[in-house]
Parts: sequence; structure tokens; C-alpha cells
Amino acid sequence: MIESFINSTKKPLPEDFAYEEARRLLGSPNVTLSKDVQIHWDKPIQEENLLRFLVEEKGFSRARVESGLATLKKARMSMKHPLPDKSPNKKAKRKR
Repeated sequence: MIESFINSTKKPLPEDFAYEEARRLLGSPNVTLSKDVQIHWDKPIQEENLLRFLVEEKGFSRARVESGLATLKKARMSMKHPLPDKSPNKKAKRKR
């Protein structure tokens, strides 16, 4: 699999590319299970810092980062105002 990238003429890899290490990392990545991660939304998003880091330092597309920020803000708003629980296990109270 990695060999197909090594032979690529579009963007050739450097001669000292550690393909064996890349194969090891791709074959058994170090991951954290989602059940072991807790996300806290208690601080405001530092949009300018995030834009500067992702766009200016890491080369991400400004439009895509701004779109992602809009999605993140929308998700945060839904977390602040959760929908009422309409699960079928709860018995509805009857009006008398």
C-alpha cells in the first residue's frame, strides 16, 4: 500500500522517508476510544486564534474552517438547549 505512494510521480516522497514507520503507524494507530473522551463546552470558541492557527499556520482553507466553525457553534447551541425527551418509555401524564 505505502509502496504505491513511494512510486508516485505527482509528489515524490523524500529519499529518507521512513516508510516502515509509516506502515507501522497506519497498521496500528494510537487511538483513544470515544467512551474515554469527555468534551466540555464551558469556554467560548476563540475563533480568531483557531482561524490563525488552521489557516495561516497549517494551510487549511479559510472557507472550510469558517464552515466548520459555524457547524461547531450550531452544535454548541443545541447542547445548551437540549430537545425534550420524547422516548416511548416515559408514560404520558393524563389530564383529568
